[in-house]
Parts: sequence; structure tokens; C-alpha cells
Amino acid sequence: MPPADDLSPDVRSVDHRSDRDRPAAVCRELVQIYEAAGGAVHALRGLSAEIPARALTAVVGPSGAGKSTFLRLLAGLERPTVGEVEIDGRPTAHLSGRARRRLVAERIGYVFQTPADNLLADLRAREHVRLAWSLRAPVPGDAVDRLLATTDLAAVADLRPAALSVGQQQRLAFAMAMAATPALIVADEPTASLDADGAATLVDLLPRLVAEGQTLVICTHDPRVVARADVVLEVAGGTLAAEGRAGEMLAVVDEADRIHLPRAVADRFPGRRLRLTVDGDDVRMDPP
Repeated sequence: MPPADDLSPDVRSVDHRSDRDRPAAVCRELVQIYEAAGGAVHALRGLSAEIPARALTAVVGPSGAGKSTFLRLLAGLERPTVGEVEIDGRPTAHLSGRARRRLVAERIGYVFQTPADNLLADLRAREHVRLAWSLRAPVPGDAVDRLLATTDLAAVADLRPAALSVGQQQRLAFAMAMAATPALIVADEPTASLDADGAATLVDLLPRLVAEGQTLVICTHDPRVVARADVVLEVAGGTLAAEGRAGEMLAVVDEADRIHLPRAVADRFPGRRLRLTVDGDDVRMDPP
């Protein structure tokens, strides 16, 4: 019998929703504590969220809120101190290092903020995509060329990174992340290092990637990315403060029945206290 780490996702899955309805990822009560010279740092404090499949989710919030830590846990690059991350219905917190590395390689694409960090100097664009695909699955026919066309890189398929613009380099990173349609593509501030034209081209590309069946989670301060997102997750103080869907922002009630408010709303209560009035079905919050 194979070790527990190596059982197939179908065997290990605890989410019995259909493939169409099941989220690409689920995070439950994530706590992440780092030891520093000044003592323990709580980067996440019980963050729970669902990432819908075949959609663009934007993760927003102030610097130091825990966004990058959340992305690293979601991408399997770190193990949570407490909590669970499920990828494509598969729990991951228990996985050994070997099984975690295999999951990341096969089921998760990651795009770093600095384009050059995603690429190998000696490989041509086509070779980058072929290598990324081969690490996940056999490369079918003209799949590499079709993926380069999708990301508007067909004309530079035989060029190495040094001959590409920074924007082209970052689109190549997305093409590599997309190879073989992983369960999740995670990107940390992918437009931050691009000029205005390069950023605009990448932002315009994102809905096309979703239309191709990709699931994107992007940490960003770029309002253009947020405007294209299907879901917006606002992280503040190491937890999920608000969730936006279909044009509205929803406050979050966590498992301890605590209400987390969007920062713009929380700032209206400078004393961190509010008067709560319940009248039938109506609930009202006012400064005390």
C-alpha cells in the first residue's frame, strides 16, 4: 500500500462537491507565526477563505497585512503553523516535504514579482514553456505554440529573456504557470515591476487566461487588476477583513463569531468600538 502522502487526490479528498462546484482551494483558520529577534510575529491570525475555480481572485490590503504570507501558504511554499489548505479538494497540511514539492510542481503555478526571477537566462521562450509543461504532464502536439499565442508571445518564441521586454518576460512567466492547466496560479504583485504599457497589456490578458480555464490568485495594489477580478479578498491584521463578489463588499464573520470590517469602514470607528443596534431584521452600527 502506498504511503498516505502519495495517495491520489481523489482518495484523499474531503470535499464531495462536483468538480464544477468545488473551489480550487480552501483555506481554514490559517495561523502563521515566525520567530524573530524581537519575539514571535503573527503574520496570519486565523484566516479562512475559498478560492473559486476558473476565476480571478485579487488579494488586497495594506503592507504588512499578511497578504504575501497567505499567498505562500496557498501556493504550498510554506506549511502553516496552524490550519489547513486544500488544493483541488486535497488537504495539504499533513504532507511530507517530498509530497508537498510534488504537489507544487504539478498542481500550482507561481509567478514572482520580479520577472527575471521566473526565468532561466539560457532558455528561449518556447523552451521555458515546454520545460514547465513537461514537469506536470506530457507535452501534447502544438500546445506550447498555442500557449505562446494566447499570451501574445508567438513572435518572440525563439528569443531568450535578455531579448524580451520586462512585460514580455512577465507574460512568459504566466505562460509557464499556465502550462498543463494547474489547479491554481498564484502571482505576487505581477505588475509592480512593469512600466505602464507592460502592466496594461498584462492586465488585459488576465480575463483571457480565465476564459482558457485558468484559476488566478493575484496579490496586488494595482486598481486595474482589482477592477478585472471576479472576487476581491481584503486582508488586514493577518485575517480576512472583507470579501467582494458581484460588485459588493461583504464583511466577514469568522468561526469565533467575530465581525471583520473593511478598512474603510473600520476607520470610522477610531476607538475600535461601535454601538450595535438590532431591530427585528435590521442591524445598525454607529460610533459610540
